[in-house]
Amino acid sequence: MGILLGSFAWFGMWFLLFVKLMPAVAIAEIKEAMRPPLKHDHVEAA
Repeated sequence: MGILLGSFAWFGMWFLLFVKLMPAVAIAEIKEAMRPPLKHDHVEAA
């Protein structure tokens, strides 16, 4: 049981360290920084 709890604690420590160093960025913030897609004028077949 101790090995199982230690494994979870080890994973949790590395996960929290990773999140601290590489924080998640909201998708909305990424979209603001990106250029808008180029619009192509084309006629769709009806």
